[in-house]
Amino acid sequence: MADLSSSVPKFLARKRRAVSVTFMDMYLRSEGCNDPGVTLCGTTIIQVHGVDHSLHRRGHNIVVVNAKTGVFIESKSFDTHGDGTAGDRMRDYLNSITGDKVVLIATQDSASNTWQPAADALRRLGVTDPILLEFRGSFAFIGYAGANKPSWIAQEQQKRYEGPSIIHLRIPLQQSAPVPRMSIFLRSEGCDDPGKTLPCGRAFMKVNNQGYSLHARGVNVAVFSVEGVFLETRAFDTHGWAKAGTSVANYLNRLSGEKIVLIAFQDEASRFGGPILPALKRLGAKEPLILSSHSSFALAGYAGSYMPSWISQAQAPSGKGPSIVTALIEPGFRNCCQN
Repeated sequence: MADLSSSVPKFLARKRRAVSVTFMDMYLRSEGCNDPGVTLCGTTIIQVHGVDHSLHRRGHNIVVVNAKTGVFIESKSFDTHGDGTAGDRMRDYLNSITGDKVVLIATQDSASNTWQPAADALRRLGVTDPILLEFRGSFAFIGYAGANKPSWIAQEQQKRYEGPSIIHLRIPLQQSAPVPRMSIFLRSEGCDDPGKTLPCGRAFMKVNNQGYSLHARGVNVAVFSVEGVFLETRAFDTHGWAKAGTSVANYLNRLSGEKIVLIAFQDEASRFGGPILPALKRLGAKEPLILSSHSSFALAGYAGSYMPSWISQAQAPSGKGPSIVTALIEPGFRNCCQN
């Protein structure tokens, strides 16, 4: 268990060479007409670098972005509820998207009637079965048009009355080769912790002084390969989104193949966060685990075939944080093992 110290450790104070990396940040929200809390009959948000490119129309809203530069290319929409030709036209459009492009899709209101002709076109971009597109359900997806599918492809979907479906994702656009050692610094701030970042605390996840956190309420997760290459960051609002706890647990349980996993809570993560606890233990977290209102939690964990010795966690109840983890990792070196 790491110390709950607010000071930055000496080995982090020394300026280790940071990996040069540029990011693309994306936020998708798909609302079905009968989802709790929606106005009128729901909407969509498809943000890239904070700019919403959705056309906000019933059915499937699609945004295409250059995967190398993060530059917006175009937006389209298809009324797969009321237009009998929409599924065929969407199929042809999706199949026309090729090469190094990110494809973002979010449904609005209802999109269940005529989408079926586009099923294989969706799968070509990385959509996985079962594709849950029921009447007034919600569906959000971030995929890739090229041949070699990246690990960051994301899909969220909910039945009628159980949405919205939300994806908050950061991916690398370009990054330099990883450095020989990873200096990890994690800081989780609860809303009531002394010295918190205003207004209600933040989650910090730094590797060699480069920040990777999305600074979002709830659970922030950054994933690296065993060689130290940044793969993706996800955020799950386990305070404000009822399905977030299940979503983050499923996400963490899918991580495999020797991955370094960094986690930090921000502000408040307990309201819908219960399902995450078994998934945290799979990554090396140890009991007892604190998950209470405005508690803080940070973990440097691992998804793979063994438990490295550098795995560390810190946690504190409300007002007793922040929780800080530091670790030194030699990527690719088998720092074995915890009992």
